[in-house]
Order: sequence, then structure tokens, then C-alpha cells
Amino acid sequence: YTTLMNKVYTIWEAAVSVNEMTKGKKILTEKYRDFKTRAALEIAFQKPVKRKGKNISVKVTFFMKELYRKDVDGGIKAVLDACTEAGCWEDDRYIETLILKKVKSDVDKVEIEILN
Repeated sequence: YTTLMNKVYTIWEAAVSVNEMTKGKKILTEKYRDFKTRAALEIAFQKPVKRKGKNISVKVTFFMKELYRKDVDGGIKAVLDACTEAGCWEDDRYIETLILKKVKSDVDKVEIEILN
């Protein structure tokens, strides 16, 4: 859906946490790689408009069946990486404002709203 010209993209699963991303110091886990691929495809099917520029603002809402099992920032890296791969922006280093929220829900999912 769209909110005041902002497109909201949905990933229909829980995000992989930063603790599940790597083995050792630099080896990305299969769980992370699989999540990023699936999430990027889901976002790409929602036809993202690539944001140009360096002052991107993003709101990410994590909908969780169990609200207090994960930190609010635990899955953000995987989500932003998937958005980059899907073409939402050139690189997530251009995000200057990031709003994170978690919400109790019957289903695990992530909504990403690009605010500008």
C-alpha cells in the first residue's frame, strides 16, 4: 500500500538477526544468504522505485509473533541489504535517517517504508 506517496514494501517472514548472519568473522551463513535472496525477490516483485541521492529516510517495522524474543535492531542489516539488492537505493550507506519499530502480530513480517 502507499502512504502519502511513500511506497511500503513487505517481506513475508521474520528477518535474520545479525547474530545469525556470519560464521566466524567474515563467512556469511546460508540462512542469511537465503533470507536476503528471498526478501530481495519479494521486494523486487513490488516494483521499487530506486531512490537517488544521499539523504534517504527509511522506516522499518518488524511484525513479530513474540515481541520480546528479539532486539528491535537485530534484523535491520539483513533487511537493508535485501532492499539494496532489490534496487530500492544505490547503497544503504546513503540512509541518513532510520526509524525502527516492532509490533506484536499474528504473523512474522517486515514492512519497509521509504520516506523521501
